[in-house]
Amino acid sequence: MLKSPDLCRHPGRKDAFLEAGENILIVDDDGYVRDTLISILETGGYRTFEAASHEAALGVLDTEFIDLVITDLKLPDKSGFDLLEYIRETQQGLDTILITGFGDVDTAASAIEKEPTISSPNPFTPIACSWR
Repeated sequence: MLKSPDLCRHPGRKDAFLEAGENILIVDDDGYVRDTLISILETGGYRTFEAASHEAALGVLDTEFIDLVITDLKLPDKSGFDLLEYIRETQQGLDTILITGFGDVDTAASAIEKEPTISSPNPFTPIACSWR
């Protein structure tokens, strides 16, 4: 489990936290996970966008300025790895958090190869997402 400062720190900026008002895209086919993250993030002052699939996430990324993407590994149409690859190719510098409920050694090794900014187990507790 990541400690809250690690999850909330903006990985692309040394010793800086995401600022209230920044845009976060949550990609997960589980509506409960999306709704929980949205509630936590909006309480912290962040603007949220949501997508239930890879294809829907591409639509948001193509139309909105996003500061951070939180994506599940298992999506109905493609994987979170596919989304990370798309982000790396088209949105260089965009930070990502990969979450998954399927945490085995092979999945972890694959995640490291794809280089998300942060990997976290899913589900995770709201305490892991608390700010300051």
